[in-house]
Amino acid sequence: MHRAKALYYFAPLPACTIGVETCEGAHYWARELGKQGHKTRLINGVFVMPYRRKNKNDANDAEAVDRPDMCFVAVKSEGQQSTLMAHRRREPSIATRTLLINQLHGHLHGLLMVIRKSRTFARTFMR
Repeated sequence: MHRAKALYYFAPLPACTIGVETCEGAHYWARELGKQGHKTRLINGVFVMPYRRKNKNDANDAEAVDRPDMCFVAVKSEGQQSTLMAHRRREPSIATRTLLINQLHGHLHGLLMVIRKSRTFARTFMR
């Protein structure tokens, strides 16, 4: 089924439980299907793996949703998702900054200039 037709497919159906494996768009689909009255359960891909016998199919996914001990992911609002995106966008910047400070520390140590391992102290050398 094409993405554009998914909501039209579920609209006439009576309210039911729909299992969705988590991915980039899973929270959007869970919110939209919830607006139609369906109960959407998001399953982390790690927990779906044991139910993939040979091929991925709807029957195996349905079996995973019905398990009483299955761990589900809470559906995030648009605000929660945008906050997470901001944090995930910032993480590489922090990692790059740490890498540069460590490189600077190593280069200066090679010149026998020992400095404190501090972000604020390293700024004086990076200007």
